[in-house]
Amino acid sequence: YAEAARNHPESIQNQLGALRCLVLKGDWDKALNLGRRIETRVGADSSFMAFVYSSRAIHAIVVEKNKDAAKDNLSLYDKVSNETETEKEIGFYEGLIAETIDGDLDAAEQKFRDALAGSQDRDHVVRCIKALARIEKNRGEWTKVVDLLEQAARISPEDSSLQMDLADAFREAGENGKVEGP
Repeated sequence: YAEAARNHPESIQNQLGALRCLVLKGDWDKALNLGRRIETRVGADSSFMAFVYSSRAIHAIVVEKNKDAAKDNLSLYDKVSNETETEKEIGFYEGLIAETIDGDLDAAEQKFRDALAGSQDRDHVVRCIKALARIEKNRGEWTKVVDLLEQAARISPEDSSLQMDLADAFREAGENGKVEGP
C-alpha cells in the first residue's frame, strides 16, 4: 500500500490502505501525518483522524498500558469524531483503561454498562456485552458469563468466535456445577 500510495498519490484508496497499514504497524507519527494529508484532499471529513486517534488509544491501552497516552488520544478522538455514538465509544475505551491498566473490575464494569446503555450500534453493543462477560469470567461468575454471551449471540449469531466463547463458558459453568449446556 505504501508503494502504491507513493506511485499513485491521486488514489484515495491507496492512501487509505497505507493509513490502515500504518495503524496496524503502530507507526503513529506517519499515520497521523498521512491522515491529515488525506483529510486535506477529501475535505472536512474528520473520520480519518477519528480512526487514527481511536486506534492509537486502543494501542496505548492494550499494548503500551499507557493511561495518559490513551486519555490524550481519546480526547483528540472526541474533538474530531462526528459519529453519533462517540461518547459511548469513549466510555467503552475508559472501561478498557479501568480493566486493563488500573485492574479495577468494578469501575470497568460500570464504564462498560454506561457505554452500553441506550446504544443503537449493534457492533458496539456486542463489544460491550463481551467486555462485561470478560469481567465476569475474571471473577469466576460463569453463570453470568453464559447469560451475557447468550445475549450477545442473539444479537450477532454469525460471530463464530462468540459461539466458541459461549461453548467454553458452558463447559466451564458445567464443570463448576453452575449451569447445564444448551
